Amino acid sequence: MSKSWFPFYGGDFLKATMDLTPEEIGCYVLLLIHYYQHGGLPESSKNLAVITKCSGRKWRAIAQALAPKFESGWVNTRAEKELIKQQEIAAKRQKAGRGGGLAAQAKLRKQMLKQMGTQPQPYRLSSSESPEAPKSGLSISDELKDLLAKKPH
Repeated sequence: MSKSWFPFYGGDFLKATMDLTPEEIGCYVLLLIHYYQHGGLPESSKNLAVITKCSGRKWRAIAQALAPKFESGWVNTRAEKELIKQQEIAAKRQKAGRGGGLAAQAKLRKQMLKQMGTQPQPYRLSSSESPEAPKSGLSISDELKDLLAKKPH
């Protein structure tokens, strides 16, 4: 899941990073950005060094300071909770949007019918039609195929 933003709670961040140097804070921010964009961090030190723009030697020193901010495997509990929250919100919005779209379609259809001066009517068979045997002797699907074949596209 790719995200172009992530929630940032300044007070919480400052409290959690009081023990870090400015350089370590910069690396921590780069890791958090990657975490939210990709749904996690790689475990490879080489890859983490690339993400933080550090040499391998520099990353090993910084990693010792940042490791307590993560669980085993470079999992950030706060980021995980926020990602789950974002997924839940997205699912709710998708469901609401789908329902809203259907409601909007129905409303538009009613407006169009009103402008045309008609009301939606349920389909009823005339007295000469029977549901078992269409008047032409063809099946309903054959009649539809014939109508579609004759209809100009």
